[in-house]
Amino acid sequence: MSISFPYEKKIIEEGELIDPRIPLQIKTPVGFLTIKFLLDSGADVTTLPFSPYAELFNFKRSQKEKVTIGGIEGGGVNGYPFSLTVRLAKHEFSLRCYFIESRSDPLLGRLDFWNIFSIGFDNKNLKTVLTRF
Repeated sequence: MSISFPYEKKIIEEGELIDPRIPLQIKTPVGFLTIKFLLDSGADVTTLPFSPYAELFNFKRSQKEKVTIGGIEGGGVNGYPFSLTVRLAKHEFSLRCYFIESRSDPLLGRLDFWNIFSIGFDNKNLKTVLTRF
């Protein structure tokens, strides 16, 4: 079974870009919340900016667990590991994630997600197609 999502568009100085975003329902202490993630084939891990998302999960930073996530903002940012329970269509699964000290968009990285879904970028029809293994 495949699920498709129309591309969004983004305007930058050089012109218009395709922006493949995937809305995921994320379980929080008060229920599921839909968050749009940029599907980033160049990102190793899934990330959420610490603000405002960590508060929704009652997450507290632990200096013992702090790691540096590379590649974001041209260098590295501090990240704190967390596990998300995710629902996409009828599929529920866990994703390892990092809350990061950055104002970047939520990024859907390869770790865990690519072990569950085959990903197709259909540029002719302007959509992202996910197929569950």
